[in-house]
Amino acid sequence: MMRATVASVLAVSLLGPLAPAHADSAAQIADIRCAIVSMNLPKEEGEAAPTAAMISVMFFLGRIEGRDPHYDVKAAIGAQMAVMTPSDRATESKRCITEMLEKGKAAEQLGLDLLNQGHVEVRPM
Repeated sequence: MMRATVASVLAVSLLGPLAPAHADSAAQIADIRCAIVSMNLPKEEGEAAPTAAMISVMFFLGRIEGRDPHYDVKAAIGAQMAVMTPSDRATESKRCITEMLEKGKAAEQLGLDLLNQGHVEVRPM
């Protein structure tokens, strides 16, 4: 029994590098597309646009790296930019903005919950 378990663990560990867990998963591609549209926010969006774009790019790239620290982001961006149409960019922009707004609301609620539970305190700047 012990021999079979050791053999199974060894076999799985040897196969690991052959098939990356998150190579071009739908989640990776979706986040790559969000990073792309975030990098290309129109300048007419106002003064806050560059900051919002930077935060958004960092958020989506962080998720990608969190799934797979060795993912080739540069190649994935190139591949997606080559196939994304203007219509794709508009659709992805709406989806990504909605996702960022939802995450922002969740983070705000978390902060309020922690504040109300006394886990954090507000300090003047």
